[in-house]
Amino acid sequence: MKTALLFLTDERGYSLTEQAVAAAIVTQKTTRHIVVSCVGFMPPDNSRLAVAAEKQGFNLEFRAISKFDEGKLPYRAEGAHAHVTSAALLKMAAMDSIAGEFDRAVYLDGDILLMEDVNIEKIDFEDYPVAAVYDIATVGGMSTEVDAGGNISKSDFYDNCVKNGRSPHYFNSGVIAADFSKWQDNFIVNFNSFVGAHSTNCDYINKCGCMDQCAWNRVFERSWKRLPLMMNFQACAMFSERWQYAAIRHYVGRAKFMPFKGWRNDARDTRLINQARQLLGLPPVGAGWSHFVRALNVWRNRRQNILTCEAISRVEKMYAEKM
Repeated sequence: MKTALLFLTDERGYSLTEQAVAAAIVTQKTTRHIVVSCVGFMPPDNSRLAVAAEKQGFNLEFRAISKFDEGKLPYRAEGAHAHVTSAALLKMAAMDSIAGEFDRAVYLDGDILLMEDVNIEKIDFEDYPVAAVYDIATVGGMSTEVDAGGNISKSDFYDNCVKNGRSPHYFNSGVIAADFSKWQDNFIVNFNSFVGAHSTNCDYINKCGCMDQCAWNRVFERSWKRLPLMMNFQACAMFSERWQYAAIRHYVGRAKFMPFKGWRNDARDTRLINQARQLLGLPPVGAGWSHFVRALNVWRNRRQNILTCEAISRVEKMYAEKM
């Protein structure tokens, strides 16, 4: 079976993605082909990442993908989602572009660390075209909204789903596995249609900043395989105990796994980051006292962690429900 890991980045996000790919080179044993779709730029053939991949026996390809005309985009992320670039809207195009070459692939955002080997061949898709993980913050009720007066309220995600006839089984688009034997040409057509509709209204979230994620969920509504939370454990729950054991860590939000922050990074990700940076010829990060800062921050967030665990419990109940 021919499998691949797929990353997508613009020039702004390349430094982070470069280290995410290098970390994948450290941990992956079964999938040895990596495709990096590049938006609006192209690293040199002899880049340090390319050299590192070759030395470790990986087949790494940089492929150009057309850049959006920012002025013609129907949507621009603002507020809490201002860190999201238009490159995110090209995830479907990147996936579609390799559908004819591979049997299976896993798309990964550049803010993800593969902590363990991900054996794509062993994923049981159950005849679904894609497999993903619930969005913990949205489905678990952790998302909030801010009105014009600065007042914070809980997102009415579930109310919107009922009102608009949408399934509340809503996945995070940072990790998406695809079985290309079930891939259809109309997926990208439908995706682009839903992106356009999202510019005027979101069926899921008021004041939504998740255009690409909502479009993915519309395309595969009630038609995706549910992967365990540990296959895309999101940083909204990073102070929970489960973060320590996650196979895939997803550093959603503005703060990523780099630049290194002692209060945020722990010993596990620091070790992997430094292995990746060593491959790239970069200096190590972290310090001996970092774990104390991290421990203090976990203690400081203990009340929030109670709410996080409640959110995870709500999400896990969804696994027993029909979509």
